[in-house]
Amino acid sequence: MKRSVLLVFLLLDSCCEKPEEQAEEHLFSFTVVEGTLPDPPQRFREVSEKIYRLIDHSENPRFLKYTETMPLAGNATFEMIPIQGGQFLMGSSHEEPDPQSDEHPAHPVHVDSFWMASTETTWLMYQAFINQFRKDGRYILRDEFGFPEEHRDQLENLEPVDMISSPSAPYSPEQAGPVTARSSEAASTSLKKPAVGMTRHSALKFCQWLTAQTGHYYRLPTEAEWEYACRAGTSSRYSFDDRENDLRKFAWYFHEENDEYIPRQVGLLKPNPWGLYDMHGNVAEWTLDSHRRYRASKHVVKNPISFAAKLHRGVVRGGHFDSDPHQLRSAARLPASPRWNDSDPQAPRSIWYNSSVIEIGFRIVRPRRIPSLTEAHLIWNIDSGKFWNW
Repeated sequence: MKRSVLLVFLLLDSCCEKPEEQAEEHLFSFTVVEGTLPDPPQRFREVSEKIYRLIDHSENPRFLKYTETMPLAGNATFEMIPIQGGQFLMGSSHEEPDPQSDEHPAHPVHVDSFWMASTETTWLMYQAFINQFRKDGRYILRDEFGFPEEHRDQLENLEPVDMISSPSAPYSPEQAGPVTARSSEAASTSLKKPAVGMTRHSALKFCQWLTAQTGHYYRLPTEAEWEYACRAGTSSRYSFDDRENDLRKFAWYFHEENDEYIPRQVGLLKPNPWGLYDMHGNVAEWTLDSHRRYRASKHVVKNPISFAAKLHRGVVRGGHFDSDPHQLRSAARLPASPRWNDSDPQAPRSIWYNSSVIEIGFRIVRPRRIPSLTEAHLIWNIDSGKFWNW
């Protein structure tokens, strides 16, 4: 069966019996430093199993830069950069200018090798994920639980959660993507800008959708992976040096010469030493972690990650087009906030879109080692079944 057949509307019947889970070796590659492992809805497990089987487990790819193609996005391509694993000091020291209290103490961390996208996820990639749910030029209407209207008679048998691969309608044109009916040149430029406005849940569902059509396991980076890749072997405030005056060569942010406070086309400025563009500025980027305060450690922690039960405890990194220079530092962190959904009139509020901000996007990674099914299912569903509270 072709991958594309399994990508959309994998709507599960909650009464179906699930096969007994088989024991898996090396269930998790992470070290949980705070919180407990999430408990994703088991009725989504069948979808994860189907997509997991599409991953090519027989391959032993050379650890090199490669270009990936997205069949369901008009064969759009993106570049993946190999990031050799290693150890670094995560966080900032008290002596660094403008440190925030949640950035220290700096502590030793090891991350395993992974590939990271050279740019933030663009509208050319992401809009195809959203547009698959349009019907006759409009988005499929959903009730307060995000369930397609033609299946409302089944609601009483289902948990009140958005469906696994069916985003609700966007709140604004910025979240629906650029208007492509303009000139081809203008449309091409808009599609090369980073996609914005999605929640972490929506970003992870994009990763799951992308995995199904490429046969490679994709997810969001952990905070440790993100900072390690951003620093690119440096220990300075930024990936190039400590001087704010040099920031304009690498980042879109708030300064007098940047008179357009909107996301810009990816990859226009200089990359960091490892070939990653816009790690500082343009849009802030989702990570897998929940926000926590760092703790001093004499031991190296391998692949750290933190979890929290609340939906708004996530973390974004890198700063954005309206950020001040100190918010773009390699160690800078921004906890997610319920305020990002203040203008959402629904109850419960959407887990697909942030109604009040368009400064948030994401970048994808692919770990060199394929994870277990249990881990893949958990990561793709960190936020499944959670709601914003009024």
